[in-house]
Amino acid sequence: MANEGPNLERTEPGYGDSFSAELRAEIGSIAQLACVAAGASGCLLLFHDSLAHGVVWAERTRAPLQLRGASIAELIERWVDGRAGAAPIIHHLRPSDAAILRSLGIEIEESVRTACWRYRAGPSTTSLVLVSVEAGKVTDAAVDLAARCACAVINDRRHSQQASFWRTQAATLRDGLTSAQAQSARTNNEYVRQKADYRRLAANAERGNVRALASALSREGPFEGWMIIAQERDAWRVTDSHAVACEAPGMIGGELRRALRRQVIAGRNLGSSATLSADERTFRDLGYRGYLCVPLDSAAAVLLSRNPVRMEARRRVADRYEVIRPHLKNLILSHELERQRALVRNLARGLFATADAERASMRRDLHDDWAQLLAAAKIAVNGNSADARRFFGKLEGELRKRLDALRPPQSRGTNLKRTIEAEVGRLAQAGIEASASIHGLHRLPATIREVFMRVIGEGVSNVIRHADANRVLIEVECHDGVALAAVRDNGPVLDNGGGAGFGLRGLAERVGILGGSCKLESRPGNTRLCARIPVADL
Repeated sequence: MANEGPNLERTEPGYGDSFSAELRAEIGSIAQLACVAAGASGCLLLFHDSLAHGVVWAERTRAPLQLRGASIAELIERWVDGRAGAAPIIHHLRPSDAAILRSLGIEIEESVRTACWRYRAGPSTTSLVLVSVEAGKVTDAAVDLAARCACAVINDRRHSQQASFWRTQAATLRDGLTSAQAQSARTNNEYVRQKADYRRLAANAERGNVRALASALSREGPFEGWMIIAQERDAWRVTDSHAVACEAPGMIGGELRRALRRQVIAGRNLGSSATLSADERTFRDLGYRGYLCVPLDSAAAVLLSRNPVRMEARRRVADRYEVIRPHLKNLILSHELERQRALVRNLARGLFATADAERASMRRDLHDDWAQLLAAAKIAVNGNSADARRFFGKLEGELRKRLDALRPPQSRGTNLKRTIEAEVGRLAQAGIEASASIHGLHRLPATIREVFMRVIGEGVSNVIRHADANRVLIEVECHDGVALAAVRDNGPVLDNGGGAGFGLRGLAERVGILGGSCKLESRPGNTRLCARIPVADL
């Protein structure tokens, strides 16, 4: 009959792959019981549904075997002829049918009698074939029960597999949901952390806390060291640092200085073959291989790394810089606004001081010049009429000059050169040797010329009244973006607490409005009233 041994290998692919060992054992047991109950020499059981399919051969005393190959399934399908029901379909094996069974390892005689049944239950179909059936011994109830049991086992297996599938899917979904919740929590925590970092950055930027900003930006690299540099006059000087042993002034220059003027982030990696500037060589000598220079208001943060700076680190620093840049601009504007407010307050105070000084100057002139002329004229009226006419003529001339000096500069014109020539003539009339040095007069704006006319007029008046000098030099020049006007004399040390101080205060206010300075410097034999105004800012 059947050869004892391992499962027989099928010769044709594509049928029986889903037939598990556990299901084969259950179906085989049912087929063996059907074989015993019917008194048959063997039983073929074909089953299939959406999850499993296969063929089992069972004998009375041997373990059931799985038959592999599509030919046996096609043979059983031909026997049952697609019919289903309780009545068996009887066949006698043909030689070709017996050959197919022998090719699968089932030794069977030709022309033996077979009885076939088919049973359907839902999506499952079972075909049962009893071989060498003795006439009158087949019990339809036993075969029907075996077929039903086979379908029930298959359906139960399908339901178990479906339940297992959905349990697996549910577990996968649960794990995915748990992972998504954990990821959401991490994302939310990261968002909260970044928001807190942004708030701290914005607060430090609004307060102008450059050290805190440099420390926060250095963590984005990470950068092992940083420096804070600030511009003092023409040099950039280190004002603070972390993990940097160098505090040399004036380190930053060249491309970095141009980048800071443009308010952009600049930096590079310091390879051994790269052409480096002086400050970059200093960075490499300190053991750093890359840096970024970030502009921060009136200062800058130089972030230094022991390793080459990667693009991701530069991008993170740029993102943080975009957060703080609006606050830095607001800080710059607030500083400028406060400076302008202070300037307005100083100008308002200076306006009143200037008016007081002008009134005091007019009072002094009336007392020193006109009062004396009037007294002399009064004496001359009582005496010689010619002397009286001369004194009144002089008084009239002085009065006209004073009235002309009180007229606004716009109504007098702004010919500074003629004004200097007139002041030189006035000094000569007072018996003082005077000369002028004029360079770059054509570069001066009209506003500066008007102020310089007042400076020179006040300086000459002070020399005539208070200096006791015999030589005066008037200087006007413009070079390197700075305009200068000065009146120098060789008189003794001038007491700044005297009358010359009233006019100087008003001049300083006028020069200060244009962003310049006005000073009176006095040493034995060299007294100088000097006003400097930057031309490039006007």
